[in-house]
Amino acid sequence: MYNTATFEELRALEHGEPVRHLCVAASADLLASCGRKKLLLWNPHTGALIWSTDVTELALGMWFEEDDMGMIVPTRNNKVISLSADSGTLLTSSVFFDLQENATTAPVYRQEATHASY
Repeated sequence: MYNTATFEELRALEHGEPVRHLCVAASADLLASCGRKKLLLWNPHTGALIWSTDVTELALGMWFEEDDMGMIVPTRNNKVISLSADSGTLLTSSVFFDLQENATTAPVYRQEATHASY
């Protein structure tokens, strides 16, 4: 992390694997980093690791809920995972898939998601 005025390095956060996604909470008091195997939550002011959780599915992105109390993580295999920002515990996991327009029919096919945005 760098000082925005002087570009001096303030601290380095060691994720332990290549980072695919970074997300800063609206309050700027939390920073999340996500790789292929782990999601970590940091205090960006001190560099302290708050929690770490294993990622079992490839994350397409991530963002904090409006109140910074939870995180939303869409995954490559058509799930949306909700995590507690306090502890990293799983709150919900929902599956989404392609359906025909008629809501009474079964899924036509299941195609992996390729991207997600908020």
